[in-house]
Amino acid sequence: MIERDITDQIALEVMRKGYVKGAIEAGKNPDEWVVKLVDQIKGQREVGVVVVVAGWTKLHVKTVEWEDLR
Repeated sequence: MIERDITDQIALEVMRKGYVKGAIEAGKNPDEWVVKLVDQIKGQREVGVVVVVAGWTKLHVKTVEWEDLR
């Protein structure tokens, strides 16, 4: 996140307000799902946050990234 200049606050905002981009995939372990959430950050590009949902009670942020410009 530091090397991409994406703050914790930005990642949390994407997780709260973003939309699902792409397919929701099964994770490596039972009861895990991997999803990418994306949101447009005011004055900037879209940010993607890849999240692993574990057992419907835990979230693990796998990575954050700037989305490619179209």
